[in-house]
Amino acid sequence: MDFRLIRLADTQQLRWKNGAGAARSIWREGDVASPDWELAVAEMTGTQPFSSYPGVDRSLFVTEGALVIRSEVRDVTLTPLSEGLEFPGEEVITGTSPGEGVMLDFNILTRRSVCRHSAVRRLGGQGTELSVAGGWTVVHAALGTVCVSAGEDVTLHQGDTLILRGSADTPKTVKLRIGSGSAAITAEILPR
Repeated sequence: MDFRLIRLADTQQLRWKNGAGAARSIWREGDVASPDWELAVAEMTGTQPFSSYPGVDRSLFVTEGALVIRSEVRDVTLTPLSEGLEFPGEEVITGTSPGEGVMLDFNILTRRSVCRHSAVRRLGGQGTELSVAGGWTVVHAALGTVCVSAGEDVTLHQGDTLILRGSADTPKTVKLRIGSGSAAITAEILPR
């Protein structure tokens, strides 16, 4: 099983596609200008329009602060205890980070014609197993520490991400230990 460990400290800060906010690109698979899928951590303050990503499905999980999302089809507030929000990249959205602090969120973007994804937030004090088969499995430490046993033990600190590439012919089981008071976001990205 192939895996890549990306420490948050090793990522590069970039502007959003529309220039309204800042993000750290964790990983892009495929063409840099138009990736098959992408992982990023975004930050924002105040009220900002979201960037448009035609043909892309998105999932967003708030990891710090709060985010009020408004569009023609939704009006929802997300926090670090909320489930993630799935939405099409074409949706015209305005986000507001209430209060004085910075809002941080973890983003998964997949090109709809190439692949699909599913993601879930897992809270601390839990142990769980993930099956890594065809495609990619992502483990992101949203809060605190997460230990991953994937042939060797890897400890993720807040903001770190582990990407595992499996084989449909030889699926593997990965064990997660999420520390008390910690949280992880796990995702599966599969080719269409």
